[in-house]
Amino acid sequence: MKNLVKPFLSLVSTLAFAAALFLNGQAQAAQPLNLESLAWQATGPGTVTSTPDSGPADSMAFDYFLNGPAVWSPQQWTFTATAPQTATLNLDWTYFGFHAWFMVHANAQAFADGPNGRTYAPLYSRNYGDVWSVTGTASLQLHEGYAFGFIIDGQNFDSDSRLLGNLKITARFNLESQSWQASGPGTVTMTPDSGPADSMAFDYFLNGSAVWSPQQWTFAATASHTTLLNFDWTYFGFHAWFMVYANAQAFADGPNGRTYAPLYSRNYGDVWSVNGTASLQLHAGYPFGFIIDGQNFDSDSRLLGNLKITAKP
Repeated sequence: MKNLVKPFLSLVSTLAFAAALFLNGQAQAAQPLNLESLAWQATGPGTVTSTPDSGPADSMAFDYFLNGPAVWSPQQWTFTATAPQTATLNLDWTYFGFHAWFMVHANAQAFADGPNGRTYAPLYSRNYGDVWSVTGTASLQLHEGYAFGFIIDGQNFDSDSRLLGNLKITARFNLESQSWQASGPGTVTMTPDSGPADSMAFDYFLNGSAVWSPQQWTFAATASHTTLLNFDWTYFGFHAWFMVYANAQAFADGPNGRTYAPLYSRNYGDVWSVNGTASLQLHAGYPFGFIIDGQNFDSDSRLLGNLKITAKP
């Protein structure tokens, strides 16, 4: 049995070293994607504005207004930022506008640049008059250091020479962009995934006689959205051999109190590596997260683990 433990101990040493680098600031976690924190640039004729949302959602409002004979030729407005990381941006959008009545054109699309050029996601297009108010969803594959944003084209040939609109973009719930906090004994770390998946890794390590009494680690954030969070989880750990206890669960607070989603529990020793799926109903402005309990009464006085959470699309 000890032969099985030796490779594990080697892996633990590697993980402990990586954790030490992280704590010393020598290993940098990916910067979370947050629309409101980006340096947006707006270009186009007339009045153009980019406004962060004042509520809990991660939203940007892009407005344009042009009046005069210039509207009788094609006009374009572009709202652009630079992606701070490589990630999939899933978004909801609403588009309110008015381009008068005669020979009307309006077209809104999202775009993302990357190493292989520019890709587009169409949002809305029309060639007839009157006010509109439409909604939808879209996705963009962003690439770190490359531009992305939204382009609106418009024109009319009406005596009412106005082109105006408001495009509001709201990022769907994103684990990595939440303000995570960790509590518990020993070493605890929280690391956003470095790839395109929306994932968080939660790690803990405790060594010493404290493990002989119950210990608890909590990884929590305040939900930015009211949404159903569907996620996959993987849990790797080792709580030694004798009188072992481990329990992992997810939780979400709300106006009616706290709800739990059990993930994994065990009361016997050895290394484990398990996975599963779960769901949490989140409420904007309320905490949610993950709780891990552990204990042993072994001469090998270690409790350690890695819980990885990946949001489903």
